[in-house]
Amino acid sequence: MWVKRILVLVLATVIAGCNGGGTPEQGSEEYASALKSFYVGLAATEVGDDPRAVSELTRVTELAPNEPASFNNLGVLYLRQRDYEKASEFFGKANSLASDNSTTIANLAELDLAEGESEKALEHFQKAVELDPKDHFSQYAIAEETERQGKDAEALAILKDKLKKDLADNLALEVEIARLAAKTGNTESLKESVNSLRQRSENWPAEVKEQLTKLTELTNSDNSSAAAQQTAFFKNVLIREPEYRSSLAEFNASDTAPGRLIRKPLILPAPEFKPAPADTELRFEKKIVADVEAKTAFVVFKNGESPVVAYSTEDKTVIGDTEIPVSVSSPKQVAQIDFDYDYRIDLAFATDKGFRLFKQNENGTYEDVTSATGLPAEITGGSYAGAWAFDYDSEGDLDLVLAPSEGAPFVLRNEAEGRLSRTETFEGIEKAADFVFGDFDEDGDADAAFLDRSGGLHFLANARGGTFDLLTCSSPPVDSISSEAGYLNATWKGLFGALALGQGKCDVIDQPYGEEIPASNSLLRVDIDNNGDSDSLFSDSKGSQLFLKDSEEFARQVPSLKQTGVIVTSAADLDSDGGPDLVGMENGRPYVLKPKLTKNYHWQIFRPKAAKTEGDQRINSYGIGGEMELRSGLMAQKRVITSPQVHFGLGENTSADLLRVVWQNGYVQAEFDLKADQAVETEQRLKGSCPHLFAWNGEEFEHVKDAPPWSPALGLKINAQDTYGILQTEEWFKIPGEALKPKDGKYELRITGEYWEAYYIDNYRLLAVDHPEGTEVFTDERFSIPLPPLEVFTTGELNRFSKAVDHNGRDVSETVSKLDEQYLDGIKRGTYQGVAEDHWVELELPEEAPREGKLWIIGEGWMHPTDASINVQRGQAIPTPPKSLSIEIPDGNGGWKAVKENLGFPAGKMKNVLLDITDVFPADAKERRVRLRTELEVFWDRLSWAVGKEGSETRITEIDLSAAELRYRGFSVIDKRDESSPEIPDYSRIKTTVQKWRDLEGYYTRFGDIKELLLKTDDRFVLSNAGDEIAMSFPALPDPPKGWKRDFVIIGNGWIKDGDLNSVFSKTLLPLPTQATNDYSRAPTVLEDDPVYQKNREDWIKYHTRYIAPDAFRNAVRNN
Repeated sequence: MWVKRILVLVLATVIAGCNGGGTPEQGSEEYASALKSFYVGLAATEVGDDPRAVSELTRVTELAPNEPASFNNLGVLYLRQRDYEKASEFFGKANSLASDNSTTIANLAELDLAEGESEKALEHFQKAVELDPKDHFSQYAIAEETERQGKDAEALAILKDKLKKDLADNLALEVEIARLAAKTGNTESLKESVNSLRQRSENWPAEVKEQLTKLTELTNSDNSSAAAQQTAFFKNVLIREPEYRSSLAEFNASDTAPGRLIRKPLILPAPEFKPAPADTELRFEKKIVADVEAKTAFVVFKNGESPVVAYSTEDKTVIGDTEIPVSVSSPKQVAQIDFDYDYRIDLAFATDKGFRLFKQNENGTYEDVTSATGLPAEITGGSYAGAWAFDYDSEGDLDLVLAPSEGAPFVLRNEAEGRLSRTETFEGIEKAADFVFGDFDEDGDADAAFLDRSGGLHFLANARGGTFDLLTCSSPPVDSISSEAGYLNATWKGLFGALALGQGKCDVIDQPYGEEIPASNSLLRVDIDNNGDSDSLFSDSKGSQLFLKDSEEFARQVPSLKQTGVIVTSAADLDSDGGPDLVGMENGRPYVLKPKLTKNYHWQIFRPKAAKTEGDQRINSYGIGGEMELRSGLMAQKRVITSPQVHFGLGENTSADLLRVVWQNGYVQAEFDLKADQAVETEQRLKGSCPHLFAWNGEEFEHVKDAPPWSPALGLKINAQDTYGILQTEEWFKIPGEALKPKDGKYELRITGEYWEAYYIDNYRLLAVDHPEGTEVFTDERFSIPLPPLEVFTTGELNRFSKAVDHNGRDVSETVSKLDEQYLDGIKRGTYQGVAEDHWVELELPEEAPREGKLWIIGEGWMHPTDASINVQRGQAIPTPPKSLSIEIPDGNGGWKAVKENLGFPAGKMKNVLLDITDVFPADAKERRVRLRTELEVFWDRLSWAVGKEGSETRITEIDLSAAELRYRGFSVIDKRDESSPEIPDYSRIKTTVQKWRDLEGYYTRFGDIKELLLKTDDRFVLSNAGDEIAMSFPALPDPPKGWKRDFVIIGNGWIKDGDLNSVFSKTLLPLPTQATNDYSRAPTVLEDDPVYQKNREDWIKYHTRYIAPDAFRNAVRNN
């Protein structure tokens, strides 16, 4: 391999030498295109779209063939894809173009490590450090490789004498020094490090302090051997702390996304990506909206297009050419909410005269539908300070938050079809004056903040499931608040500040202006001048003041706004020209202020939108509550989606390279071909399902079906109140014989995690099932209550029905007669994903089908699932669950009657369903017809009938597991042929290896041998994450005798838990499940308190040492 590498390097050098002028002229079209593709490719790499990244970076190599950074980054992509030949080619080219760049050299070392060339890797890392002595990653890699060679003292010296010079206060480095000092018996160095750790331990959790105390005692007793082991325990507990993980990231690269990206071109001139200078010369054009006496004016969105200006008089609110007979004194008393998913935004009024809900009709007028909400008179007749739209329970639709004039705010929960019900969610807060929301602690759900009339600020951390933890901030009395992604903005006399929420407390981060600001009762944050950073607009009863933010510091006040005399209430782009217009009041008249900018900065407006409202409803119509992150080059911005229009200023950047949307249900979507004023629709893709099973079919690893665990879903809400109780953790799924063939004398299976979920795998087993030709074997792969038996069923040959007709009256006999992945559809989707109209397929048995003995319907197909949030939302609207499979027969009077009900549904993709129809027909029935009926999105590939066999000749052999390894693979490219077909991962194509989802936090099983954990069902499980792969080998058996054939059954035992915001305890791996109980209601605390941990403590020393938190996911866009 090393000889091959040299040849690649030589070839790359020759190519570079023959290339001539390979750098496009600055200002040329080629230069602009190359620079654009470079940063789009970089962004695609970091957010997880490798195919797009390869395409863009390849284009850079064509436009600017002398630019080494593009070759380097392509090499990183192929290294992560484990295509070492291509990685070698591109790293070689990068190195030939930039042989003095430490990153290109270090990446050669990363490739060496991947190929097992540790000595060559060490040489390359050492060269990288020679080129850049501050290359901390290479320096640490040298220490790691030195330690692997048994030179522990030398490795310690590298950390102490070299790395610590630059990283003197680095917590993780101090822990590594302590570990190596204990390992080498260097008690002096160990004591120094332990003392340093003690000095910074004041705010650490009790369990971390406990481990440090033990380490201190062992250190002081000069017991280096025991201290070395204790250092490992201490490190494994400390890794939970964000402080430790962030310090570790300063010198230790990711082991799941190897290779180092170069984030700026080395040859191509690149601009400095930062907000442009503030447009301090901007002025405002003042235009009256209506020459009438008004109380307030504000912006109203009627749909996803440009908004209109509304104003309230003493007796009505005027919206364009429409009037509503309700008056408000503040925009806070009007909530804009599409409560019925028709893309028309309705209005909820909450004033001192009561609550009213107005539905927007198709013609743009509004209709009072308050009486249809079902609310009692004490609510509709109450007195209120404000109303706001907010998805408080994160299940998809928007609810309403109401602030009574007296007492605590409460929620009006949207129960569909116009019904609302009161929910007490925010107790402990009195006399709320303002409300905002946003993911202030960046844990994936929308938190809330209230400002009361006394200036008290109240943070509510979202605990999911419609519950919140109240935190009262120790700030001075606050005047006004506004939401910004990642933190809350607030003003108090003389100060503008950001308040960060995290770890059960809120911290005030002062951001002083160049001058003192006055008290204000309204704070707006918007990029008025499009320079790429949010400006601040403060208003009170005397007027409004504008402070512009630029690349260096807050600019001083821009006097032109105050000079207008307008008290600004809201901002939005009213005419789609990219400039946020201001709406407000002066002397009792409504006005619009249009900014007249002197700098021609660029901008981007996005219009988030649910792709469809039928057959989905995971996202509210305009994505309210989600987040958008934009990147232009290396300049990143983030916005909370609070309206159908999301504005970004770009400054001098002509366009954006990446938009990442985290919708309010947690689904992540990246867009790259970005245009100004662009609609962004949600993708209709799954975020949770189950692991996937692949098998070696003699030529390649091919997808077989969903793997166990499928049905043992921890904390899955089945409606608005109830959580699914796990009845059984063992599942049996058939693997067809043609799908699994020996490879080098072994049966090879692969199980991958592709979605937002974690797996607790207790046991996997494999059965070989030999049976005579002319017979078939199946497992019943339904989810139903009662559960189908765990056994192998033997039948005769499969037979087609004489006729099959669907609920639309179509003859579908050919569609369901063969297994060809052409699925029976014709189903009208229902309101919610996974639930459809009542539908059926009518099957007629031929005359030759026996009338005595066991008779089966064999269904092969898949089901499009709901999820916890959909179940909660549907459960609020419809008290009964959707009807699962049932069997009906003619009732003799021209109708049909159910003879078997509640038969469940296919447990995922490519599943077999066995339905016993032995005794369903009357003895004298001339025609034997059945209807297979359901309200679920079930899609049949083949429907057959077969005679049941006793199975006495069937031979079942359990095959011993010979090897099992957990390793990181990344995420497959997932294909979905059409709306009738399931999502199928392609094992041969990797989409990305970066952290794709906001992973459940906790200790996962380290990579490597896991066979011991899979051999028995004993609560000693493999903890596997999204992106992981379990590779299992079983010794191949001799071929079955002539006249026989072989199928297989995989038996799995374990649990699955997804990150859905309405799954119970979905932020974390805890609490750990156990075979001893199906109860999953015990709230998690810390690992040390968990009964499963206490029972199998040694596994967290030997196996479960890989701590995962969603740090990389959070930082992907702003990773600059």
